[in-house]
Amino acid sequence: MKVPRQVSLKHLAIIVISTILLTSFAFYVFAATPSSTFWISSGVYPGAPSYTVWKEGSNYFAKDANGEIEFSGTNASEIVNSAIEASGAYVYDAGVGSVVCTGTLTLDSPINITINNWSHFDFTFDILDFTSNKHGICINSTDTMSVWDGKIEGNMLRTTYVNYNYSALLILNLEQATIEIGEIRGEGGASSLGSAGIELVADGVGADCSLNTIRVNRISGYETGILLTTLDSGHIVENRFYDSQIIWVKNGVYSSGSVISTNRFFSVAVDGTGGTLEYGFYFYSESNVLFGCMVHDTPLGSIIYEYRATGSYEGNLRLRLYGCYATYGNFSSGIVHHGTHTAYSLNPAGYVTEYAGTAEASNDDWVSFGLEMAGTPQTIILTVQESDARYIAQVKASNASHFQLYLYDETAGAAEAVNKTISWSAEYQP
Repeated sequence: MKVPRQVSLKHLAIIVISTILLTSFAFYVFAATPSSTFWISSGVYPGAPSYTVWKEGSNYFAKDANGEIEFSGTNASEIVNSAIEASGAYVYDAGVGSVVCTGTLTLDSPINITINNWSHFDFTFDILDFTSNKHGICINSTDTMSVWDGKIEGNMLRTTYVNYNYSALLILNLEQATIEIGEIRGEGGASSLGSAGIELVADGVGADCSLNTIRVNRISGYETGILLTTLDSGHIVENRFYDSQIIWVKNGVYSSGSVISTNRFFSVAVDGTGGTLEYGFYFYSESNVLFGCMVHDTPLGSIIYEYRATGSYEGNLRLRLYGCYATYGNFSSGIVHHGTHTAYSLNPAGYVTEYAGTAEASNDDWVSFGLEMAGTPQTIILTVQESDARYIAQVKASNASHFQLYLYDETAGAAEAVNKTISWSAEYQP
């Protein structure tokens, strides 16, 4: 009978490796919650966040990229903030960490994210419920300005308290980042005075707040939906807001301070149904741009633009509107400019560059636009609103505030000496 050969070293190594692979999955039982069993796989799997935070019973846990639990306890705010700090978000030019919060987390104090320059930190969440009268997520810079090449992404950020003078999402002195949130909802009721869904702040000489993308599908239940604030010579410039519906607020978008300019709003709709809205968009200064924005049902002003300097119509220091409209207001078009002493109601299609009206005038009369346009209009369209004869109407001369009417009664074969109703529309193209 042939005796089997001894097992070679090569085969033995294969057996040992196989045994290691088969036993490389272990389980970890957390002492504070004996009923909770967490399986941990060895090694960092591709794309693993620096920390994942979740709730199990009444406890909160944070595991690292290796699956090991690093933080645990009953206070969600402490667990999340500990994970953020440990992730490396604060490291200069090397903050590449990420924190993911799964499920619904209930927090009694702010989530604080401090960004050092050139940080690549990302924060993702499902639902965050804040239950105390403080900020929700507070993201700030270690200096007057830090470049943050990261992202905040979540489904719902909700504040369930009566919020006074705090914001659900506060961003201070940061540039470049992306914010994408499904909904920011305040459930504190009408008493939430001074609160904001989103607040951008630039505080300090040379400070900037300028983000690449801010997209929040729905903001509701705050005094102000989007609040822009500059302090001590700070600048809020070149932010881009996309695709937001703002409801149940006192102000849709409101700016406070100077040098809030060149910000762009794309398809931002402010709805005042319910009687809570006062201002749709309120800008204190400089040249911001609105594309396809809408304001519905506001009693005081759909789009307000207030600029202190004389001659604010000149140059580029004007609000620019493209395809915007208002559906209700205490003035015909819903767009107002507060200048040095006057308030003007302007055509929603353009700001100071387009205007329309009616006049009772006859041949050679000068008709006033009712305001000083940005320049002499290149196009003036006239319509005679009469049916008693056939008329020819055209412009003989014009300037930035008036045009001279030529009116001819073709039926009578003479210039018209009796006032007729003339509708006109003027456009100046810079």
